[in-house]
Amino acid sequence: MAHGGGYIPHYYGRLDRNVTAHPHSAANISGKPSAYLRSLYYDTCLYEPAMLEALVARVGAERIVMGSDFPVGEPDPVGFVQRCAALSGEAIDGVLGATLAGLLGLRASADGLGVERAG
Repeated sequence: MAHGGGYIPHYYGRLDRNVTAHPHSAANISGKPSAYLRSLYYDTCLYEPAMLEALVARVGAERIVMGSDFPVGEPDPVGFVQRCAALSGEAIDGVLGATLAGLLGLRASADGLGVERAG
């Protein structure tokens, strides 16, 4: 989901309340909206470290992939991720590319300069 999921991961309480108050609004889902947050992937285009940290806390680092919002986005998207206090080591590697590579059936090349098709 673009821009860290926008409104959805931060206002899930309102969405859940609305489904409870207006069950007809959930005709195509079987659970509350918050139950689906960890089923989606989110990009890092958030522009504020505290928002990335909140997203990591809500959905987990394994659900977040690199975003750039080129050409108007964060001038140092890798540094933005690396400065996130909620991420370290393997989680940073995941956000910077390993998670997306896995989703696409790719793996980092032996020389670290590209990707190879897995399997």
